[in-house]
Amino acid sequence: MNTLPTLPGANLVDGGDENPEPRAQEAGWTCGGRRVPLAFLVAGVAGVAGAIAAVVVFLLSDESSSNNNTNAPTARPSQNPTLTPTEIPSDRPSQYPTHSPTEIPSDLPSDIPSDLPSDIPSDLPSDMPSDLPSDLPSDVPSDLPSDAPSDLPSSNPTYSFDQSNAFFTIWEVLLPTLQEEPTFIDTTILASPTSTAHQTLNWMANSNHPDLTSMIAEDAQANAMRLLEYYAVVSIYFSLDGANWNDKMGFLSDDADLCDWYSSSGGVTCDNGHVVEVALGDRYMRGTLDPALYHLSHLEKWSMDMKYNYFRWFRGSIFSHIGMLSMLSELTLVHMELRGAFPSELYQLTQLTHLDLNHNDFTGRLPSEIGQLTALTYLDLGWTDFAGRLPSEIGQLTALVYLSLASFDFTRQLPSEIGQLTALTFLDMGLDGANWIRKMGFLSDADLCNWHSSSRGVTCDDGHVVEVALSDRNMRGMLDPALYHLSHLEQWSMKMTYWTREQIDGIIFSHIVMLSMLSELTLVFMALRGAFPSELYQLTQLTHLDLASNGFAGRLPSEIARLTALASLDLGYADFTGQLPSEIGLLTALVYLYLGYTDFTGQLPSEIGQLTALTNLGLGGTNFTRPLPTQVGLLTSLEIVNQVHFTERLPSEIGQLTALKRLYLDSTDFTGQLPSEIAQLTALTYLRLGSTDFTGQLPSKIDQLTALTFLVLEETKFTGPLPSEIGQLAALNYFTLGYTGFTGCLPSEIGQLTALGSLSLAWAHFTGRLPSEIGQLTALTSLDLRYTNFTGQLPSEMGQLTALGFLALEGTNFTRPPPTQVGLLTSLEIARIPGI
Repeated sequence: MNTLPTLPGANLVDGGDENPEPRAQEAGWTCGGRRVPLAFLVAGVAGVAGAIAAVVVFLLSDESSSNNNTNAPTARPSQNPTLTPTEIPSDRPSQYPTHSPTEIPSDLPSDIPSDLPSDIPSDLPSDMPSDLPSDLPSDVPSDLPSDAPSDLPSSNPTYSFDQSNAFFTIWEVLLPTLQEEPTFIDTTILASPTSTAHQTLNWMANSNHPDLTSMIAEDAQANAMRLLEYYAVVSIYFSLDGANWNDKMGFLSDDADLCDWYSSSGGVTCDNGHVVEVALGDRYMRGTLDPALYHLSHLEKWSMDMKYNYFRWFRGSIFSHIGMLSMLSELTLVHMELRGAFPSELYQLTQLTHLDLNHNDFTGRLPSEIGQLTALTYLDLGWTDFAGRLPSEIGQLTALVYLSLASFDFTRQLPSEIGQLTALTFLDMGLDGANWIRKMGFLSDADLCNWHSSSRGVTCDDGHVVEVALSDRNMRGMLDPALYHLSHLEQWSMKMTYWTREQIDGIIFSHIVMLSMLSELTLVFMALRGAFPSELYQLTQLTHLDLASNGFAGRLPSEIARLTALASLDLGYADFTGQLPSEIGLLTALVYLYLGYTDFTGQLPSEIGQLTALTNLGLGGTNFTRPLPTQVGLLTSLEIVNQVHFTERLPSEIGQLTALKRLYLDSTDFTGQLPSEIAQLTALTYLRLGSTDFTGQLPSKIDQLTALTFLVLEETKFTGPLPSEIGQLAALNYFTLGYTGFTGCLPSEIGQLTALGSLSLAWAHFTGRLPSEIGQLTALTSLDLRYTNFTGQLPSEMGQLTALGFLALEGTNFTRPPPTQVGLLTSLEIARIPGI
């Protein structure tokens, strides 16, 4: 065995007592590795021959003694004692630091015997007491203790197992390994109570683990390999703050073998009694991984996934000695904040089949040496910051089955050598599918054509993929250009409504011409920037184009007219500027056109009138200048006009849009009177005029809109009485007049709107009594009369509104109390009625 190292101030508290007290350290010198009590030393210095002889006898007898100590407890402590750097056991053999004196007293007595032993140590202490007693005995006592030790330990002692020896027994066995790289543990490190080495050895020495106890007691040297594996695994616990792990995975369990230290979060796996796998993943791991792990010479799989690690404090050079793990076949180090260039040390792992380094901060180029890892079947470098060209040597990894380069910032042209990866079944260069909230069946055992869900996915026809529709808030990355090889693709949709807009990147149009059969393209919230993509002009079969909510800028080119098959065009919420090109009028197949919230300026081109197939026009939030061209009247197929933001008057030609079903003019800047021609829109079902600046009276001809089901007049500037003809709108279901300037009485004809489900008159200026005919609105579920100027008593006919669920009367002037018939409104869920 190797000689134990000198440990500055290190000591293991003896076991035995429930709360063991450390023995006081005796002052003195060392001789033969043992500390000499001060009393004997003082006697020798005083010159008393008997006392000096006693010192000599003690020294000689101490060398032949065992380490018996009648006061030392032999029982194993009930609690794990701790090792402190200032407490040294008095019965510890050999290796302790010496203290050399700086001076020797000059007043030694003259009658010192001449035959003193020649090997008296010269390192006498400098701090000898001056008040030595004068009556020291002149002869050496003859009754020396009979239990003095009979022999001294050799330079390579072998210890019997007891609690005080266990720490040093383990250390002596592991010393040849741990003093070498990569651990480089010396006595200074070992003596520090906070060091991983100290805590690890201390736990191994003082735990009640039966496996450790038996190995140390029987033959620690014979169990060196097993002890080293314990040390390596326990050091993981202490170096990564195991006491605070959310899931300790069985680590340090006294009642479980090392090979049973695992849980659903990971842990240790063994084969033939050796650790072959270490899998770590806990949100509270932090610190610097102890390099003792590299002494696990049988390790085949090592996995650390710090994805849910809240602290993210993992640091340290983790690859410097990874070549020692020569049997490693699977390495997963994910979300570890590893930085710098690709670790060249990995090239030494010739048996590596699985390498996953995704979500780290590597930078620079992926080196060509990656081609040396020819055993790889799985390689994931997604969400790293490698840049530059993908090395052609990637083609040497012919065993690859899985390759992920998601969010890889390399030059988009793939090396032709990637075609050599004939075993490849999965190539991910893009959208981080593992983290999708809805995976839409992707990678399931189902047939490719069944990889879809309510969130869309893949659709096939005649065995070919004809549609790819993707939408998930966790999609991010760079779309792989392999998609352009779907030569039968007809519909491609990506709606990233819930994304952070910067999550998608990449050149998405560079090869889109390869999709010659594409008829529908939807790319929404994709953070696409720059000019309108000219590549789209080559998609001659395109009928649907939706590029809304992207960052396009500049003018919309006149070449847009080349997409003559377009039936639907949505460029809303883009940053196009300048005038809308007059060539827009050449898209005569357009049925849907939405340009809302763009930055187009100038007048809406009159050529818009050529879009006679148009049924839906959205111009809300635009900056087109006045007036609205009269050619809009030619769009006789229009069914929906959405928020046409123009100043000046609404042209009378609006009456020509006889097919119009929905007209949204709320929050527009039209002024003046609402043209009476509005009554010609007899197909109209929705009319929204809220928050407009229309003035004057509401045209009485409004009664001709008999198909109307939804009418919003709130916050308008209409004045005068509400025309009684309003009662002719028998299909009306929703009617709001709140905040209007209508005056006079509410016409009794309101009672003819028997289909009405919701009526709001809040803050309207009607006066007089609320007509009793209100009781005829038996379909009414919501009635809002807040802050109206009605007077008199609430009509008793209100009791007939048995379907009413909401009634608000705050701020009204109705006479109190309300009629008792209000008690008949048994369906009321919300009633805001003063006086009740």
